[in-house]
Amino acid sequence: MAGRNLGLRRRSVPGTPLPPRGQKPATPRQDLLAREEEYKRLNAELEAKTADLVRQAEEVIPKTKNIGSVNKVQNKLHSANKGIKTNSSVKLKYSDIQIADDVAIPEDFSDFSLSKTISKIEGQLEEEGLPEDDDIFSGVSKDIGTEAQIRFLKAKLHVMQEELDNVVCECNKKELENKRRLQKQAASTQSTTEVRLNRALEEAEKYKLELSKLRQNNKDIANEEHKKIEMLKSENKKLEKQKGELIIGFKKQLKLIDVLKRQKMHIEAAKMLSFTEEEFMKALEWGNS
Repeated sequence: MAGRNLGLRRRSVPGTPLPPRGQKPATPRQDLLAREEEYKRLNAELEAKTADLVRQAEEVIPKTKNIGSVNKVQNKLHSANKGIKTNSSVKLKYSDIQIADDVAIPEDFSDFSLSKTISKIEGQLEEEGLPEDDDIFSGVSKDIGTEAQIRFLKAKLHVMQEELDNVVCECNKKELENKRRLQKQAASTQSTTEVRLNRALEEAEKYKLELSKLRQNNKDIANEEHKKIEMLKSENKKLEKQKGELIIGFKKQLKLIDVLKRQKMHIEAAKMLSFTEEEFMKALEWGNS
């Protein structure tokens, strides 16, 4: 039937960048890529099972000519639409076939416009002359009712596919925003860390230069003190030598003084002896006369 694959292919939203695959990102980027691959896998499963549902519906309707079975498919699709908004999963059933299990939808998109779009399509079908009760296709011509029912089902599937694509795109956008924010924070943190590291290195270099200058100053002071001590020692030796020479000279002078004193005593004694001898001679001469 023409239009069988209508709405089964996933449409890409222009201007929505996807995370690169060939790179080896950090742990947050790997999580984003893993989640994107999970969305793609679930979307592919949903497309395959939806196509199988449409095929089985088209095969069953001409054989059975039973409009009630088509209404049952419609009821299952309505329950699937409600499941997308409440349980964050897509489940479409025809008879005992499960179309999709646990298709994760973020809580931020729980009130998405899927129900509004479906209501709009139902309103358009109602304007074309289709009632809203359970025996919606129990009109005069069963063929027209079946074709309208199939168009309605395909329109619903198409809308659900578009809404799922929009949800995935929004999730990718938010994930990209989170990734960019994390990268910006990481870059800011790295820049701050580099600035602090550069300051610490500058301070360490400054302290190193100051320590080198201080050691050099201490070394110069120690050399000067050593020189002063050596000079004092040499001067002390000179003074000790001069002191010894002075003591020796003083002793020699004392000896000389003693010698002079003795000479003086001898001279005085000689004078006294000469005076006494003269008087003795005069006395002898006076006695002879």
